[in-house]
Amino acid sequence: MNDKTRRWEAYIEGIEDGLKGTVTVSGSKNASFPVLAATLLTKDPCFVQNVPQLRDIEVMLSLLGSLGTDIQKQKDGSWRLQSAVIGSGKKVPDGHLITKIRGSVYFLGALLAHQGYAEMPFPGGCSFGDRPIDLHLRGFEALGAHVTVQPDKIILIAPDGLRGATIFLGGPVGGSVTGTANILLAAVLAKGVTRIEYAACEPEVVELCQLLVAMGAHIRGIGSPILEIEGVDTLKGFSHMMASDRIEAGTWVLIGLCAGHATQPIIIQGFPQENLGALLFVLQEMGAIWDLSGDCMRILGGQNLRATAVHALPYPGFPTDLQAPMAVLMSLAQGESEIYDHIYPKRFLYAEELKRMGAHVEIFSGALKICQSSLRGARVQATDLRAGVALYIAGLVAEGVTQIAKAEYVDRGYEHFEEKLRNLGAHVQKRAVDVDR
Repeated sequence: MNDKTRRWEAYIEGIEDGLKGTVTVSGSKNASFPVLAATLLTKDPCFVQNVPQLRDIEVMLSLLGSLGTDIQKQKDGSWRLQSAVIGSGKKVPDGHLITKIRGSVYFLGALLAHQGYAEMPFPGGCSFGDRPIDLHLRGFEALGAHVTVQPDKIILIAPDGLRGATIFLGGPVGGSVTGTANILLAAVLAKGVTRIEYAACEPEVVELCQLLVAMGAHIRGIGSPILEIEGVDTLKGFSHMMASDRIEAGTWVLIGLCAGHATQPIIIQGFPQENLGALLFVLQEMGAIWDLSGDCMRILGGQNLRATAVHALPYPGFPTDLQAPMAVLMSLAQGESEIYDHIYPKRFLYAEELKRMGAHVEIFSGALKICQSSLRGARVQATDLRAGVALYIAGLVAEGVTQIAKAEYVDRGYEHFEEKLRNLGAHVQKRAVDVDR
C-alpha cells in the first residue's frame, strides 16, 4: 500500500451515560521539538524521558537520524541520543522529512550554532494561516549569519562564527515562540552576549531555557520577555523529563465538561495547572466545577454552563490551540458565545464542519459566534490537528454516529488518543482508507 494515498477515518458513537475514569496527560509535543534539536549542541549522550509517541515526533527522530545521530530506545521508554554533527563536516537533514513537520524549523538554529551552516527546505505542518519565519532569519542575520532564501530552501552560513547581538522578536501578535527557541539554540554557543527583546514566555520556551542551563548555558530572565544569553564554548549532555502537554491537558478538561459522567468524574493526572490559568478562568466564568489537588484534576460538573467570550492570545492568554475544542463546549452553553483568535485569525475552518453536525455557528467580523445547539452525527472532515480533536469531542456529544475524514491529523498531537477515549468508555473506531492522489 502506498502511504501517500492512505487516509484514516474515525467513527464515533455519541455517548448516553457519559465518560468516566482516569486519563494521564502525555509529554509535551511542542516542547519536545526544540529539546530534541538541542541534542545537536553537544557531543555527549543525551537522555529524554516522557517524549510522546506521535507521528510528528517519529519524523523528528528520523531527521536526527539523517544527520547521523545515534538514537536508542531505552527499556524505560526514554530515548538516548548522541549527535554526530560536531567535527564531522557539514550535515544536511533529509529534505523530504523537513517538509512534513513544523518542528523541523529548530534545525536551523541548532545546526548553525555548531557547524556554522544550515540548509533545508521550508518546514511543514498544519495549514491554518500564515506562519512566516522572517523573525527567525532576521535574528540569525543579527548573530552574524549570511541568509539566502531560495524558492525551495533556506541556506544559512556563518563563516566567522556567531556573535552576540540585540534581537527584537516582537511580531504582530507578540513574541514568536519558535523564533525565540530557534535564536536561543543558536545564541548559547555564540561569542558574547545576546539579548532577546520581546521573547515569547510560553512554558515550552521556559522548558528549553531550563534544559540549556542544565547543559551549561548562561541564560538570564527566564520566563520574562527579555532574555540575556552569554555564549559558552561547549555544552554537555543532559537527562531531561518532558513536562506534561498543556494543550492535551486542556483538551481532556473540555472533554470531561462536554461528555463526562454526571456523577462519576473524569480524573486527569499530570495536569499542569500553573500553565492553564486562562482556560480555568474562562471555565469558571461559564460555571464549570472541578477539584485540583497537586497535578490531579477531577471534573465535577459541566451542566448548565453560561455563554462567554474568549480571546486567543499569546501566553499567558487563552491558547489558540484550544479555541477549536472550546467551540464545542460553547455550543452546549446557554446563550451566545464568541471566540476571537488574535494569533491565527483564519483558524475557523472547522466551523463549517460543526455546522454539518447542527451547530449554530457563524463567522462574523473576525469572530466565531456560537449559540446553544443540539449536535447530531454527520460525515465531517478534519482541517487541521486541533480542528480534528474538536470534531472528536463533538462526535462524543452528538446523537448518532459521526464519521471524521482525515482523522490522521489527530495523531500529530495526541498520544494514543483513541485508546485513552475508549478507556473512558467512548465508542471510537478508526480505519485506513485509500484515496486517489
